[in-house]
Amino acid sequence: MDRMSDGMSTILQPISTKPAVAALAPTAPRNPLVRIPDGTPTGGTFTVTVGGLTTAGIAYNASAATVQSAIQSLGGGFPFGGSTAQTATVSGSAGVLLPPKGYLERLREICTKHGILLIYDEVITGFGRLGEPFGSQRLGVMPDLFTTAKGMTNGAVPMGAVFVREDLYDVFMKGPDGIELFHGYTYSGHPLACAAGIATLETYADEGLLTRAAKVGSTFEEAVHSLKGLPNVIDVRNIGLVGGIELAPIAGDPGKRAFDVFLDCWQKGLLVRTTGDTVALSPPLIVESQHIDQIVGTLADAIKRAA
Repeated sequence: MDRMSDGMSTILQPISTKPAVAALAPTAPRNPLVRIPDGTPTGGTFTVTVGGLTTAGIAYNASAATVQSAIQSLGGGFPFGGSTAQTATVSGSAGVLLPPKGYLERLREICTKHGILLIYDEVITGFGRLGEPFGSQRLGVMPDLFTTAKGMTNGAVPMGAVFVREDLYDVFMKGPDGIELFHGYTYSGHPLACAAGIATLETYADEGLLTRAAKVGSTFEEAVHSLKGLPNVIDVRNIGLVGGIELAPIAGDPGKRAFDVFLDCWQKGLLVRTTGDTVALSPPLIVESQHIDQIVGTLADAIKRAA
C-alpha cells in the first residue's frame, strides 16, 4: 500500500509467485525488479535489479537471507516503502514445492522490519487443503494479505477473494463517495458464484472438511512415500493432502516421462496433474483410506510401466 501525493491509496502488484523469492514490486526508483527465467523447479537462477544495478545470478532455491544480501550488496539496502512481497505457501504449479524450514519466518521478519506488505498465494492451500482452514495457519506464519480462489466454490464456479489485515481493510473503506474499493465491478459479487460459495462453505462446516486433511494426512503421507525406490522416482514431497512425486527426466525430452505417467493413469481411471516431470496429487477432502490406496497403487503401476 502506498500513499500518493493526492492522498489516494494504490495497490502495488507483486511480480512473481515463485516460492523461494520475495518478489518486490518495482514501484519506487530504488525498488528491485526480480526476473526469474522459466526452467525446472529445482534449477536455474534469477537476478535482482535495483536502481539500474543487477546482481549476479542467484540460485532459484536461495533463502530469503541470500536474496537480501544480494540486494544489499548493490548498495540499495531495503528502501522499499510501499512495496509488496508475494510467495506461495506451497507452490503447486512449480512442482509441489514446500517452503524450507524457517523461510517464511525469515521472510516475515524482513517484511515487518522494512515496512513491506507480505502477501501469500493460498489458491491451492486455502480452505482445508493442509489440514487447517488456511495454509498460513498450518505453517504458523501470518501474512498481511492472502489470495484465495478454487476451494471457495469447490471449483464449481470461478470466484476469488483477498483476505487483508483490518487496518488495510479500513483504508479501502475510505474511498470517494462511500465507494469501498474504487475499481471496475464487472463480475464482483456474481450471484451464481456467491450461491456456490455459500453452499460450499456450509458443506465444509457441516462435514468438518476444513480440518479433515489433518486426520487423513498421515495415511496419505505414508502412501505417497511408499513410491520411493520405484524406477526414476528421485523425490517425494507432501503436506496435508498435497503430494508431489518427482521423476528423473528423459534426456533431451523433459516432461515426457511424467506426461506418459499422466496418460497411463488417465486410461486407468485416475486423474493426476503433471508439472514438468513432477506428478502432483491433490485428492478431494472427502478421500478415504481405500481411495488413497487406489490412487497410489494406480500411480505406482504407471511409474513402473514408464521406466
